[in-house]
Amino acid sequence: MLLTFQLPEGLCEELQAQSANVWKADDMPKVVKHKAARHCRLVRMKRTTIAAAFAAVATSAFAHSALDSTSPTDGAALTAVPTELTMMFNNDIRLTRVTWALADARSDQLDLDGQTSFATEFVFPFEGMGAGPYLIEWRGLGDDGHPLKGSFSFVVE
Repeated sequence: MLLTFQLPEGLCEELQAQSANVWKADDMPKVVKHKAARHCRLVRMKRTTIAAAFAAVATSAFAHSALDSTSPTDGAALTAVPTELTMMFNNDIRLTRVTWALADARSDQLDLDGQTSFATEFVFPFEGMGAGPYLIEWRGLGDDGHPLKGSFSFVVE
């Protein structure tokens, strides 16, 4: 996006003359000093407003819920199938789907019937299918309305 600022009519030539040292600072007419100072204030205000807008957009982009931790931890090697899965987020989220897959052979959805509100921590009973690599994939809705998704995995040896 290209932003352009238009100088008031006639001011551009006066500022160019000023920068070319046609006038010395003491000899410059007051109207030129006033217009130049006003123009500088307007440019600073526009730049500040644009910077604030970019900062607001950047802040909202980083405000999405992120998966803080899981149990079992992502990439863990376990000796037995866990009896429950825990997911903790840094902001409120409403989970809409959680699936698990074992070595691309079998997959199933976790029961989300009891999950009807926004929260930061979710605990699900889990009955796996024995040894192998598990992939847990989740989808949800952040409290800011944005759809979110992610995954984590673990291995049962």
